[in-house]
Amino acid sequence: AIAAAAAAARAAAQINLNLAARGVVVAPVAPAAAPAAPTLFEDVVDINHSRNRAVLTRGQTHTQIEQQSGASLHIKGNYRRFGATEPSNHPPLRIEITADSREKVDKAVRLVKARMGDTPLKAFLYSQLIALGFFPPPGFDAVSEIQGPDRAFLRYLENETGCEIILCGAGAPPPYNDASEDLKVYIGAQNLQAVMGAVDLVENLLETVRAKAAQVIQSYNEEARQRAIAALPPEQPHHPQPSHHHPQQAQQYPQQAQQPQHFP
Repeated sequence: AIAAAAAAARAAAQINLNLAARGVVVAPVAPAAAPAAPTLFEDVVDINHSRNRAVLTRGQTHTQIEQQSGASLHIKGNYRRFGATEPSNHPPLRIEITADSREKVDKAVRLVKARMGDTPLKAFLYSQLIALGFFPPPGFDAVSEIQGPDRAFLRYLENETGCEIILCGAGAPPPYNDASEDLKVYIGAQNLQAVMGAVDLVENLLETVRAKAAQVIQSYNEEARQRAIAALPPEQPHHPQPSHHHPQQAQQYPQQAQQPQHFP
């Protein structure tokens, strides 16, 4: 289209030159404007911690989603493991989606997320997972003890450290409540020092929670012991029976006199 417009402009200029040579004055023709670049819409889907990231990075998967949505998919960044401390110039693994309409992009995002399964934790350059370390006993709300009222404890730690701190695993609030995982605290940030500082504060918080849980377990065990004792039948009094056995007198055996020994 651009080449055709340029050719048309050159032809018009030549015609104007011919007319001017014959004394005909023609108003100059403005050059044709280049067509505007199409507007692109885009979005990013974080797949770094997705269990299905191997599927999501396959070319076949991208081809299927592109055909169904009309959008383009591109892998960006590198996989970043939990607990990584080495620096990186690349962002965590993600899929960038572009298209000439918002509808196509949104459809591609939905198709990608449908293949992800559970919502993965948000990826950061630096992160740590800290396990609670015990199975909460009956009647002990470990999630509330860690989060505080309306996440007050975790919000305070986030404000102090600049990290994002998330409770995940069995019993955690959605969408990070995977029942197959033990309860953990996830810490993430773009700065390693911030993560290390948050780890110390979270460990202090969890030590307090563990101590409370130990008291509950001790109380629970004592109550169970008392219930077990109460369930035992009452002990019957013991009355000794008279004995009809007469011990025999010890038999007396005469001692044999020692025979004198004769030595030659």
